[in-house]
Amino acid sequence: ILKPVSGGCRLLLPGEYLVLTGDVSGVNHYFNVKDDGCLMEMESCPAYNNDEGMVLLVDKEGAIVDKAYYHEDMHFPLLNSFEGISLERIHYDRPSHDPENWHSASEFFGFGTPGYENSQFVDEIDAGGPMVVEPDLFSPDGDGNNDIVNIRYSFDRPGNMVTVIVYDSYGVKVRVLVNNDLAGTSGTWSWGGLNEAGERVLEGIYIIYMELFDLTGRLKHYKKLCAVVS
Repeated sequence: ILKPVSGGCRLLLPGEYLVLTGDVSGVNHYFNVKDDGCLMEMESCPAYNNDEGMVLLVDKEGAIVDKAYYHEDMHFPLLNSFEGISLERIHYDRPSHDPENWHSASEFFGFGTPGYENSQFVDEIDAGGPMVVEPDLFSPDGDGNNDIVNIRYSFDRPGNMVTVIVYDSYGVKVRVLVNNDLAGTSGTWSWGGLNEAGERVLEGIYIIYMELFDLTGRLKHYKKLCAVVS
């Protein structure tokens, strides 16, 4: 059910954040809000289930500006409870429908950052080569400090089918991040340190393997290392 954000107008400048809510006092109660001016109380705010749902943003003509499907399985699975914990988008230029572009908000930031930059936000920079993995060391413990490793790619031409797989130091397959997907010329994938069963992997060295197949039939392989630490 579509609900109007506001009956009036509000200027939102580049770099500013705005929280849409049906209860400003509730947001202030549960989260650390740095600036009350970033909160906008809607007369009728849509209700969203905790377990799953879809969020739509449309303009006044009814055209979809953005949409995102969410599910509680997108949360960091080692949390004792998902109640009151925000799902944060890692980067706004990456697809909304990509579940790897979402992560539970950091406990250090109170499990939510309404009105300011997401605690799990990772800025996009030039990959500086076909494949860059950073940080080299990461700790997927939900504290907001290097919880995720990012695999940045940059290709000199479009039309590349890409597979990205994580292996442990013994060569055992741990997680398939990308399975023969058509990639753009540049972008980022993320790994939160979980295996295919949704369990946190053990500390140690891991190999990020990327296989690239283009329209000319060329097959290329890239490998980078990263380490999971406590």
